[in-house]
Amino acid sequence: SDLMVYDEKTLMTCDELHEFYSRSHEETPDHDLFVPGKVIMIHEKGVKNDTSREVEYGCVVTDGTNKMLRMIETSAQMISDHLCKQYFATFENLLDQMESPSN
Repeated sequence: SDLMVYDEKTLMTCDELHEFYSRSHEETPDHDLFVPGKVIMIHEKGVKNDTSREVEYGCVVTDGTNKMLRMIETSAQMISDHLCKQYFATFENLLDQMESPSN
């Protein structure tokens, strides 16, 4: 089966795959991390206002060549931030932000 086709849709041409492979392996030490495929990376932008302390999120569609996906930053929340419960809460917050009239 063709690994670059899904539901009869071409996911990536051979040239795109070659370019992606080349970019992802440029000056890359063997110990770097690599997340395959397209990734929606959600990040905290900051606090909306000081009174509510509500966090504002941003997101970007990227791939495994993104520097933030090639390392692990240790923190007190590094496990709890990646539990399903937190993902759902973050998605809901991000959707609310996108739907709010101020955006």
